[in-house]
Amino acid sequence: MNIEIDLVTDHVDDPTVREIFADGVRVVSCGDGILRLELTIARPHLVKPLPAAPKMRTHTVARLALTQAAGQLVMQHIKANLDQQGALKAMTPVDPAPQPKH
Repeated sequence: MNIEIDLVTDHVDDPTVREIFADGVRVVSCGDGILRLELTIARPHLVKPLPAAPKMRTHTVARLALTQAAGQLVMQHIKANLDQQGALKAMTPVDPAPQPKH
């Protein structure tokens, strides 16, 4: 006997959750049904002796693990927002190279 339960999910917004700014993605991996992202930020690193030019270093600011379903939702939302902003242009199929006639 299968019993179906309709779960209603309420959202609770926790204002104490930190917002993380990232300007890079270091790792993207998918396995075992989990999508993993490592987000980074670039910062200058001063090198001695001065006045040597600073070198840039990336620092990990967040590691995110999503189920495949959550990863798909994130990608759909990102694509929809980029489409709305005109940042993505639809790729038109390219005609295949003509085949030589024998």
